[in-house]
Amino acid sequence: MLSNKSESVKVLIRCRPFNQKEIINHSIKCIDIQQLDNKNHQCIIKLISPKRYRRRISRLFRFDSFYDENHRTEHIFQDFVQSLVYDVTLNGYSGTVFAYGQTGSGSKSWTMAGCSCHSESGLISNAIEHVFYLVHQHQSNNEQGQEFTIKCAYLEIYNEELHDLLLPRTSLKSSSRLELRENPRSSGVHITNLTWKKVYTIDECLKLKRLGDLARTMGSTQMNRDSSRSHTMFSLSIQYQHNNQTKIFRQGKLNFVDLAGSERQIKTGASGQQLLESAKINLSLSALNKVISSLVQTNTTHIPYRDSKLTRLLQDSIGGTTKTIMIACISPSEDNYDETLCTLR
Repeated sequence: MLSNKSESVKVLIRCRPFNQKEIINHSIKCIDIQQLDNKNHQCIIKLISPKRYRRRISRLFRFDSFYDENHRTEHIFQDFVQSLVYDVTLNGYSGTVFAYGQTGSGSKSWTMAGCSCHSESGLISNAIEHVFYLVHQHQSNNEQGQEFTIKCAYLEIYNEELHDLLLPRTSLKSSSRLELRENPRSSGVHITNLTWKKVYTIDECLKLKRLGDLARTMGSTQMNRDSSRSHTMFSLSIQYQHNNQTKIFRQGKLNFVDLAGSERQIKTGASGQQLLESAKINLSLSALNKVISSLVQTNTTHIPYRDSKLTRLLQDSIGGTTKTIMIACISPSEDNYDETLCTLR
């Protein structure tokens, strides 16, 4: 059991390097690290308001860790996610990893999915590989008769509607629509008709992830040429039992939530359908922010899970005994000061 709420939620900051546009415009850095102790999970960040502001203000924020352009995704995995994967696989815990930040922050998808152009694996592929490694190692070191069952599922929330991303691409969006139902066996929810695929190899699991990526709702804005227009959740279920027993001995669940970027219309230039999408995205992110804030405050008794489909979906995936890692992705440039401030808050 986890001792308190703050122990179950870790918040990390990932700051990308200046992009080409910011370099050309000679953008000024607005982030300064005041204290960094990754070993003891202590980090203090100083955010400095731009010169264009009538009154310049410095704000301090405290988080569990900070990663900049000198860190690779594998550092985040080794420092935080690897131990979470172990607890999920062998101890039956539930765990959730989020990537959050403004649209075009440049690190969310990179952190989760990796980047082939830089030969860098994302957290999801690292986690999948480690799950299979732990299973193989456990079976090799223990007596025969133990069986692991690994399954994966992939869904998106688009305009407050849930869709199954593992259905064939020929399926219409309406046929992939999912419903949230209250789970009578727990305080959480059940997703009706969600596809859970049993997987036997790393490659098989990664192939299903790529298949789901192709079905994800995307768009183009002034801030991001390949903007995610939906939140997605890729889930792994690991069941562990003895062959001579029908009852599951342990069951763990690991979720990777890639959140659509928070958006400001003045910067994205969104209109029509995209403006509606932006409104839905921002409302659900605001609801998630309230939930996370409630979870890290030890004196809070009410958690507002019902404020959006996103938070309802995550009701049994964050809080309680679930271990949660939030990775907030930010830009170093003062051009994005307002967005960075919102993310850090």
